[in-house]
Amino acid sequence: MTPGDGARRHRIHTLLRRMGRALAEAPRRAFGRFPATILAVAGLSLVANAEVADADWLAGGELGRLIAALVLAAGASLAAVLFAESTRAGPVGRAALGFATAVGAGLLVWFGSPSILFVPPLAAAVLLAVPLAPQMIGASDRDFWSFSLWTFIGAVLGFASVLLFVLGLSAILEMIRFLFGFGLGTRSYQLIYTTALTFVGPLFALSRIPLDLRDDTPIDRRDRVVGGIALLLEWVALPLWLATAAILHLYAGKIVMAGALPTNQIGWIVGTYAGSTIALRIAADPFLTTGHGAMRLFRRLWAFGLVVPLALLAQAIWLRVGAEGFTGERYYLVLLAVAAGLVLLAQIPRRSRDAIRLMAAIPITLLAMSAIGPLGMASVVARSQTGLILRDFTDAEGHLRRADRSPEAKTALRQRIAALAEVDRLSALDPLLDEGDRRALEEQAEPGLEDRLLAMLGLAYGMEEPSPRESFAARRDAPFDVAGYDRLYLRFALRAGAWSAPTDEDGARLSGDILELRLNGRNDRLPVRPVFAASPGPGEAPIRLEGMTEAGRHIALRVTAYSRDPRDPGDAELSFDLAVRRAEWSD
Repeated sequence: MTPGDGARRHRIHTLLRRMGRALAEAPRRAFGRFPATILAVAGLSLVANAEVADADWLAGGELGRLIAALVLAAGASLAAVLFAESTRAGPVGRAALGFATAVGAGLLVWFGSPSILFVPPLAAAVLLAVPLAPQMIGASDRDFWSFSLWTFIGAVLGFASVLLFVLGLSAILEMIRFLFGFGLGTRSYQLIYTTALTFVGPLFALSRIPLDLRDDTPIDRRDRVVGGIALLLEWVALPLWLATAAILHLYAGKIVMAGALPTNQIGWIVGTYAGSTIALRIAADPFLTTGHGAMRLFRRLWAFGLVVPLALLAQAIWLRVGAEGFTGERYYLVLLAVAAGLVLLAQIPRRSRDAIRLMAAIPITLLAMSAIGPLGMASVVARSQTGLILRDFTDAEGHLRRADRSPEAKTALRQRIAALAEVDRLSALDPLLDEGDRRALEEQAEPGLEDRLLAMLGLAYGMEEPSPRESFAARRDAPFDVAGYDRLYLRFALRAGAWSAPTDEDGARLSGDILELRLNGRNDRLPVRPVFAASPGPGEAPIRLEGMTEAGRHIALRVTAYSRDPRDPGDAELSFDLAVRRAEWSD
């Protein structure tokens, strides 16, 4: 080996050590700063990998609740630790607050009642509040803008680096498969990608959150990143905003002159415009005093540019909610309009004018409030849609039943039920249902609850009158225990209202839920409703029913099949074997 070879090998070893230290530094830094968050993210990654591996260790509803609990725990603990850092709390205090917040948030979701807490908007509000949490006390708007920028860039770079690494690893593994004929299976790739996206990516993103919460460095447009953002805003985003604002104001003028009503999609057009306006105002804050052209126009016009579009949105919401009630989408359109209106009101006092932290805090606070309590999204939608159903679709007794309805009425009722299903509040209809329908819904598994309700009300899609027919057919045989009986009748096959006799002297007839028997010249009756209630479902053994007739005779039935329409007593069939005591049917 020559001296040159040794030097080259030393350089390679040095490079590998540096890469190893760099790779280890990110997890170490993130875990040391956010231990509770990392543990929650690790739990989420384990759950995601178990789901990919088809591990049926939790039911569907419990799995969704566990995922929601872990997401909220991770976001809440992260925001809590960053807030504690802004108060200069020590490492032990920050860690304790992070763990306490994570446990509290997780238990809130796991044990919280769905009728009180709607998790998705709360989780979204907590995650959006992460950049704001450390900037609430003793910070400036410039600190908030700078911290949000570098947190966002760090998160993007963290996920991008992990994505590039995983794609490169996949390419190497596939090259090995192609050249040498062996490699990992599809499930292994799925686990690698899931781990990268749910654990490694968040880990690197957390490691890139700035340590310095108070950035005293002036925001200089000569900086490449800052200058690129200013260029993007001034020459792309803000000219598009000005064009959109002009179009919406022209449309408002058309409505006023023609006396027309806003179109159906105006709500989301204006809602997107209002949200984008607030986001652009926050993003452009450092450049408003030094910008030119579109930046200067935006500084003067952004608040005025919201007034007329919000009036359009208010009119559209008023008309739509008054006619069709609240849905999840309409609720959040109202919430967005309220948030934009509060941001505009905040521009009136000089003290709160141009405060971008307040502009960010208003919609985040309203989003969190929409998850909880009687004014939350789920509760408002449930009250609104249930009230419309009670007003338009119930009978004189206030019950919601199957009825002959016009196609328009069926469509409207389906929409009401779908709106309740979207917010997981079909239980709000329980007081309007008959006892039998309510019991049937309680026995239905969650994924098919809406379809079952639609079928019960004659609203199932693809059929005008879905059949409620009940049926059973035994698919495996089982012994017929006749101990205590001394006479056996085999293979009765009855249709409602018609006598069927295995022998010339004896016979049986099905009348509704009553089985009429004529044996040895004696007539008796036996209720068979327990047979229909005890059906074990397809693929099971025959149903056994043992009891006494109305005249006190002992009897045993072995039902092999039945079919009936509960609405029509004359539409029923029953197949069974019968065991009796001969002495009870003799003179």
